This record gives sequence, structure tokens and C-alpha cells, in this order.
Amino acid sequence: PNPDLVPEESDTVEAKLLLDWQAVANDEGSMTVSVYRTRTQNFVDQNVDLVNNTTQFVNRGLVEHQGYEVYAEQEVGAISFGTSYTHVRALKVFENQPLSQAPADQWAANIKYRKDKWSVGLQRQEFFKQDRLDRTNDFINVQETPGFELYNVYLNHRLIWHSYATDFRLRANNVMDVKHRRHGTPLLGPARDIRFEMKIAL
Repeated sequence: PNPDLVPEESDTVEAKLLLDWQAVANDEGSMTVSVYRTRTQNFVDQNVDLVNNTTQFVNRGLVEHQGYEVYAEQEVGAISFGTSYTHVRALKVFENQPLSQAPADQWAANIKYRKDKWSVGLQRQEFFKQDRLDRTNDFINVQETPGFELYNVYLNHRLIWHSYATDFRLRANNVMDVKHRRHGTPLLGPARDIRFEMKIAL
């Protein structure tokens, strides 16, 4: 524990733009753009000492997070396409150095097909390289993270029986079994993960 730890104080400014449209044959589309800035005084950070195997929460002064997120989706008959991009930057204001724990930029794209009570989808996620670190410290407990790609697939089916709805869901995450690590953690991400779910609405 850190007896000198003080609580954070933050303020956020955010702007959001929503667009909806209707194309040929009633195919709908939409786009959302969000931009934000957060300034946090007494930012609480986790300090990991790998030598002594200890972890302590400490204050980092004034930290500014700013970024944007874009999401768009378009339906074309029974097929829908979606894509998103997330961009985050974090700065330790007084030191004029990046916050090493800031997440990597991320891009995702998905395609989904629906037919009657069936739907099948494919998602691609790309996490970009994160090398924006505070290199003025003698000890950095966050390392650069290489970029990686993940592919996920799913199959859904809804069965109606005597007014009861049953949903069957089969999902496989990281189908290529890519060895990866998200930024800010020393732990490897999940390997190939296959799940089956059944949900009954009574």
C-alpha cells in the first residue's frame, strides 16, 4: 500500500457525430464519430518492480488522454459490413512524455450474413504496434508491444417451439491460434477459444 496516494480528479470534453442513411432497397447504413479529451490530475498508475517482485500504486501528476473512435456499418440485403478504428494518445503533461500504459491503436472489420433464423459472421481485429513509451525513466515496467491480428467467427441459430425461443451460439475466437500479448500486460492473450452457448427465453 501507498499511504501518500491521493485520489484522482478529472474532467472530460467529448463530441459525437451520428449519421444514418438509407440506400437502395431499404438497405440502411450508419456512422458514429467520437472525439474526446480527458485531463486527470493525480493520475493513479501501477508501478511494478520486477526486481523486488512488488506492485504499488503511485500518482503521476497531470495526465492528458485524447483520442477518437470511428464506427461505420452498412447493410446490403442479407449481408452487413462493419468497421471501426480506435486511436488513443496519453501524455504526462509536466514531463512532456507519453504515458507508457496507453493502449495500442485498434482496427476491426466484420461481415455478417443472415438467413431466416440463421446468422454467420467473421471478424478481423488488428492491434497496431505500441512503442510510445516514456524513455526518460531508468526503469520502465512497460515494454514495446508488437502488432498482431486476430480472426473470430460465429454461427447463431434461433429455434421457436411453442412460443419459446431458444438461441444456439457457436463462437471461435482467435481461430488462427495467434500467440499475442496486449499492451500494458506481461501476460499472453487467450489462445484459440471455442465456445457453445444455449439460451432459452421462458
